[in-house]
This record gives sequence, C-alpha cells and structure tokens, in this order.
Amino acid sequence: MAKRKADQVYAKVVVRLKELRKSQGISHEKLAAMAGVTRSAISFTESGKTNPTFYLCLKIAEALGVSLGDLIKEVEE
Repeated sequence: MAKRKADQVYAKVVVRLKELRKSQGISHEKLAAMAGVTRSAISFTESGKTNPTFYLCLKIAEALGVSLGDLIKEVEE
C-alpha cells in the first residue's frame, strides 16, 4: 500500500510541476536552462517516461519558485 501512495503522490507532483510551468508561461527549454538540466529531462519527467531523481525534482521546483516540501504537502492534502 505504501508503494501505491508513493506512486499517487509522485504522479500528482509531476502534474503540479507541469501546471506551474505552464501557468508561468515557461517552455521546456527555458525551465531546463533555469534548472540547469536538459530539455529532455523536463519533457520525460512531465510525460512520465522516466522517474526523476529527488535531486532533479528539487532543481525543477526551485526553478519554478516553490519548495519541494510545500509541493508535496500541497498534493497530499
């Protein structure tokens, strides 16, 4: 059951990161530059093609101006 909850939270975090990016009018390319990662890392994360590392999630959240802790808390509620 813990795995299922983890999968659900992960999926919600990815959706929320994508929503934040789009609401700020930021392209994959721009977010990648802001986070110091590749465009494909952003694209693959948002599409669910890969499971990003914790570090990548931290970098993306920081680039979007949110803490990962707040983001996780938000999606778990």
